[in-house]
Amino acid sequence: MVSLRYIAPRSNTSPDYPLIANSGRYRDQWHTMTRTGTVARLCAHRPEPLLEMHPDDARNCDLGDGDIARITSHQGTALMRVSLSPSQAVGQIFVPMHWNDSFSSASSIGQLVAPHVDPLSGQPESKHIAVSVSRFNACWQAVLLTNDVVDLQDVPYWVRTTGQGCNIIELAGETPIAFSTLLPDFARQNQPGIDDTNGINDTNAINDIDLLEYNDIRRATHRYASIRHGKLGGALFVGPTRQTLGRDWISSLFGQNTLPMPDRMALLAGRLPDASAAHDKLICSCFSVGLAKITNAICTQNAVTTDDIGRLLEAGTGCGSCLPELQDIIDTTTVKAAE
Repeated sequence: MVSLRYIAPRSNTSPDYPLIANSGRYRDQWHTMTRTGTVARLCAHRPEPLLEMHPDDARNCDLGDGDIARITSHQGTALMRVSLSPSQAVGQIFVPMHWNDSFSSASSIGQLVAPHVDPLSGQPESKHIAVSVSRFNACWQAVLLTNDVVDLQDVPYWVRTTGQGCNIIELAGETPIAFSTLLPDFARQNQPGIDDTNGINDTNAINDIDLLEYNDIRRATHRYASIRHGKLGGALFVGPTRQTLGRDWISSLFGQNTLPMPDRMALLAGRLPDASAAHDKLICSCFSVGLAKITNAICTQNAVTTDDIGRLLEAGTGCGSCLPELQDIIDTTTVKAAE
């Protein structure tokens, strides 16, 4: 047994670094995700590293929910998407510990932590980091779905996660780039651009590769898809804000031997067979149960306890790690219904 005495953190707030960042883990991930990061079901609950902050702090930093923020400490910077949380203490933010250079361009908290270590364990002050938070002024955001190796060295923000049939990569930048070159088939074929400001191009290329392209210059919207030997080879969706798409549905298309014409058109149109799927959020990883089903069970099937949810949907009856979140959903939904 070792006798210890309290030692105050050496990283303190200041006018330049007014917030304290506390780092920790996500429910379904372990350390640096070398194993859990390759499992689609475990990645679906939190596919991106989120900077959780109180709405008052976000307002002071001119940030909204879903914006990308630049986190700066004495040591370096990181980029993460903002998630507003009233339960987060004012003056403090939470950042996840898992992402590294294999899964993101700039979301590793190791770039923020000062080299102040515990004299016995050698652990750094990773739960007390003085930081400032500012807006990352993204002029475009995109989602890339592919199994190809893609060169992303010129993209300042990217986060890769494992989907059902492919890698799903969220991207953003402060200056435009040649978007179509992010898909290797487009880069190799040197696909000519579209002359008019709105158009769809479906070109039969050599080697049985179809390149699908849609551009709306006025709305700054671009969509690309590559069909190899009838199968989906890659898809890219670009717009001025984060793309609202059914990522799981698109990812599942990679497993089809032939991509039928209705699905090809749905890709280019940005419309999915089930529009609600684009907004659903996975809650139970064990049984793949989303927020929409849980909310419906509460509102229409009188599910008022986590046991009720488990009986109706099986959610929470596996590993049980989603039970606290299920209870929060029940509490929030029943209060809204009472109002």
